[in-house]
Amino acid sequence: MENKYINLLPASRLRTIRRDYFTRVISIAVLFTALLIIVFGILQVPTYTYLKHETVRQNQKLDSLKAQLATQNVQDTKKRLHDLNTNTIFLTGLSKVPMTSSAIRAVLSVNHTGVKILRLTYTATVSKIKGSEKMTIFGTASTRSALQKYKRALQAKSFINRVNLPVDSYAKDIDISFTMTLIGTFQK
Repeated sequence: MENKYINLLPASRLRTIRRDYFTRVISIAVLFTALLIIVFGILQVPTYTYLKHETVRQNQKLDSLKAQLATQNVQDTKKRLHDLNTNTIFLTGLSKVPMTSSAIRAVLSVNHTGVKILRLTYTATVSKIKGSEKMTIFGTASTRSALQKYKRALQAKSFINRVNLPVDSYAKDIDISFTMTLIGTFQK
């Protein structure tokens, strides 16, 4: 005969055993979950302390950068203020220098027949020496005598103190390229 398990317990007792079994399983599952939560919490303590330390360090770095930026802004402001003061002094000095257009007009008013002026450069100085402005004339003269007449005409003007013309400018007879430097006040 086959041995079959025969449950001879009454139904109420069977329900009580099942309920006790499920209560034990649920208790063990809750206990295991609680144990896992406790282990997880313990393992999170180093991460928490590291992150707290990093937050403090980052805040200190931020405060340091803010202080450095404030100092740098003050230094930049001081530098810009110094530059503005320098520019003010320069611009005040420029008000005492003759206008470029009047200087060029004064030089162009000199008769330059036979001389073709190609380019003029004017350098105004802010020095206390009167008549230290400099003008350079680049051009071509049709003949040597025309260049000589132009140089003498410039020397005759009261607003020009000195006329510098290199000697090698007279090397050619016709179509002479020259660079002449004038020093003076350039005011009529």
